[in-house]
Amino acid sequence: TRRAARARMRALRRMSPAMRACPTAALLACLAQAGTALLMLQAVVGVATGGEDGEEGLPLPPWMQSAPAGLPRCVPPPLSVNITADVAGGCDADAPAASLAKARASAWRWAPRVSFHPDERYFLDSAARYLDASVLFGPNGEHLGPATPANVRRQIEAGFANATYTVATWDVGNWSGMPLDSNNMSTAPIYANVYLGQEGQWVYNFWLYYSWNPPSSFQVNRQRQEGGRWEWLDVLFDGGYGLHEGDWESVTVEMCPDLSRPLKQVLRTHWFNSAYDCTKNECEFAPGSNGTNTTHMDVLCALGGHASYQRSKEASEVMYSVVNASSDLVMPCGIHALTRTDRTWAPEQGAAHFQPTEENVIVLDAPSDVDWGDASADAKATWQQLEAVGLHPWSAYPGRWGLAYYQDVHPVGAPMCYTDGQSDIVPCSELRPEDASALPQNIFDVTSALANADEAIANQSAADGAALVAACGHVDPSFWPRLVAFGPLGPAFKTFWGEVEVAVPSPLQADTGGVQLACPDYAHHVAV
Repeated sequence: TRRAARARMRALRRMSPAMRACPTAALLACLAQAGTALLMLQAVVGVATGGEDGEEGLPLPPWMQSAPAGLPRCVPPPLSVNITADVAGGCDADAPAASLAKARASAWRWAPRVSFHPDERYFLDSAARYLDASVLFGPNGEHLGPATPANVRRQIEAGFANATYTVATWDVGNWSGMPLDSNNMSTAPIYANVYLGQEGQWVYNFWLYYSWNPPSSFQVNRQRQEGGRWEWLDVLFDGGYGLHEGDWESVTVEMCPDLSRPLKQVLRTHWFNSAYDCTKNECEFAPGSNGTNTTHMDVLCALGGHASYQRSKEASEVMYSVVNASSDLVMPCGIHALTRTDRTWAPEQGAAHFQPTEENVIVLDAPSDVDWGDASADAKATWQQLEAVGLHPWSAYPGRWGLAYYQDVHPVGAPMCYTDGQSDIVPCSELRPEDASALPQNIFDVTSALANADEAIANQSAADGAALVAACGHVDPSFWPRLVAFGPLGPAFKTFWGEVEVAVPSPLQADTGGVQLACPDYAHHVAV
């Protein structure tokens, strides 16, 4: 009940000095600084959510039936810990080390098999194809002409390219990536780079490019108007939140010096990562046709955002970040908790997938070693023409791939809800007609207010952030231009291109000092 939930919150305040010091009116901003927002979520969502059947055993309404049959409703994000490749304990010390040429030629054998959610609409793409459709802009938005090999090379040689960004000019239909073949397999390539690690291990980074990253997925917990029960909606929010052009994803495999066995796998998820020790049987490999495992990591691609997860994380959702929750369970717009989620359902049979082969895994050179080829001097030469003769000099481009889009350039659209066991995405207004006018703006108000609060907190202006969060429907649009960001850097300009990456925890793990979040209890939804 509401009374019990408030009692929980009072108890949390007594236990936590950080929460005791937070005035109710400024609780979100205060807690964001104190790093204790997760305690709130556990208090709020633990009471405020329900299961796949109602309290009386009756089926839930369709907007709450969004978990695929046979899968967990929710799994926590993976923990991020530092793991050093165990070359001494996992490899044959007497075996001769493989040459760099052999390591490069073997890259496809260790590349990931990637499985996509049945509702995925934006698949792997070719970096060359994207650049051939793009134009180049300078740091102040000045148009620098088409992003041809000749023009990009000229910008690099002039020292300007590190401040540039690309924008594709093609129509909407092209954002879906390269097509799937008759076997539902992606026809796009993926990319790799190989280097020798400090322990003597071979390190393979595999790079997956998506031209378009659609809006973020959320779970919204709120109070139902009828009966006073708690409910949840699994929402794909078309409000510019998380929307960006250009999406470089990556996974890593570390191998014995002689390439005889994998030692470690690293999967990257948004801005955090997780590492697995193969010598302790923590790594996962895609099954082969003969009943044995292949040498390819088994990677699930999260719906829309394209984050990488192990098969064991297959679920209706992976809850990885708290967006908001309030002290008395009543947040602006009647939303009680808002969490970022990844949806990792990817059936082993029949799902769209990428299967690595010797032909579709392209090993890249370091920027200083790229071969531009004679054709790149021709102003009409395309990246795809260079790729056809085995040249990929785009890896030397140090600028940004695309832009991120927020309210000032991307209008708020109707949110889409998952339904029917996450097999369909429909306008939320079809499921909840009474929400047709209010829900899109309600969710946008909360997400944009929080983004503004995050920025205010970063600038030590917590009171301003709290004031924004407290106001539903009155978010100052002047904040949005400061939130517009560029797309990602390319592979060769990531910090882990040639250096083993350290652990980067998820927001939930970081907020709790390494304690893993327990998913909400969906077994019951209660009256208030």
